[in-house]
Amino acid sequence: MKKMFHFTFYLLFFVLRSFPGSSAISHLKKLPLLDPLQREDPYLNLRKWNKLTEEIENNDYNAQNINHINKLDQFRSSSGIPVRFWISKLASKIFPMKLWDSACLRPADSFKIGQAFISQTVNGKALLLAENIKTKKSFTLPLQKEIYFDPILIEIHEKIQTYFVPQGENPHYMLNEHSLLLLLSSELLIPLKVDLSGHWTVVPWPREKIEQAKFNDEKQITNQKVKCSDRLKNSYKTMIDKRTVQDLYKNFHCKKIYSLSQKKSFLALIPSKCSSR
Repeated sequence: MKKMFHFTFYLLFFVLRSFPGSSAISHLKKLPLLDPLQREDPYLNLRKWNKLTEEIENNDYNAQNINHINKLDQFRSSSGIPVRFWISKLASKIFPMKLWDSACLRPADSFKIGQAFISQTVNGKALLLAENIKTKKSFTLPLQKEIYFDPILIEIHEKIQTYFVPQGENPHYMLNEHSLLLLLSSELLIPLKVDLSGHWTVVPWPREKIEQAKFNDEKQITNQKVKCSDRLKNSYKTMIDKRTVQDLYKNFHCKKIYSLSQKKSFLALIPSKCSSR
């Protein structure tokens, strides 16, 4: 049975390689092939993560506790943290990971929601850490080509900055002009610093600011009075028009994000979690 699966897996890869006319498939030819049969334990990272978060939670988790934050960031650095993203169905057949169908995309659409342990997204690539794979301890996938993170556009001093964040995660603060704070919706609410270059760091964060961030978001959503600037809308349209993923990011909204270093708010454009049909 294993031999038949092994043969089928490589036959799939051979078939994909035999169509050079497709840019997506041609690009996938250059990416590392991971053999599921070489996995020692496909759930090793997940079990280690669950054990760590359960241990911290039982120890009265506090996002301001340096010991808790250091443990989470050390895990992020060595093994990644579980985040979600859009992935093409083609890539998902080659790179084994947890997958869901989207509730808001037609079955015919070529994207799924994937989840993997990722440590950062530097140089336009997501670093996936998979120490349970014998042949390779980590591998990278190009952002916005094989896997898609949500683009966040922020207008600062009449210029547009673009960050790429995990699917469905909204920025809550700007720490300075070059970094955002996300509150990852995981087993624990994890404060994650994301800078413009794609470096990630789990950082300590006061509980009262977490609650304030949630309140501000709910207030803006309820009021729906934040209008997007033409500069943001034009930059966003130009960006998604260059991709083949308009349906993923067809809808968007704007919100104000407070910068802690500059003591003022900036306008941000955020894609909606789903495109309405």
